[in-house]
Amino acid sequence: MKRNFFHICNLFWTLTLLLSMSACNNEDDVLAIFTGKTWRVTYNPQMMEQTIFNGNTETITNTLNILNQGSNFTISFDGSEIDGAVGGTFTATGTNVTFTGEWSADGKSREMTLAIRTPQNYATIRDNNVLGNELLDCLRNITHYEGDSNNLYLYYEGGDIEFMPFHPDKSE
Repeated sequence: MKRNFFHICNLFWTLTLLLSMSACNNEDDVLAIFTGKTWRVTYNPQMMEQTIFNGNTETITNTLNILNQGSNFTISFDGSEIDGAVGGTFTATGTNVTFTGEWSADGKSREMTLAIRTPQNYATIRDNNVLGNELLDCLRNITHYEGDSNNLYLYYEGGDIEFMPFHPDKSE
């Protein structure tokens, strides 16, 4: 009887040790999410039509006509991991405005920063399209991200919506 008790205790502690060593890593693979693709804004009518577009059907139609043309409404990230920090450079385009700069993201907290370098008047420049302007507001005021290699959500403050949704650009 005593022997069974010790056998059960040993088995319990062995299983506990194995499970603790194989615990999940909740940290994102930031490089896999951001780099190696171009992200294009995902049009979400439920979220955008009454906020960004104020219900203006002409503006919505014009935006949908140019949404998938060229590099409109896209962002691309290049980067690497150095000493546990992940970041690099980015290029983002509305319709007539292109921003470049540096980015960094934390895979554990999902906090993200962008430092826009060009154009130098980035704080006041506006795009020709309202969705382009919302993208620029997102880049200027980003706080964190969510997503994976198929969907990316950039959260920001001060915009008409809470986050900007993206999907990998299929035209690459």
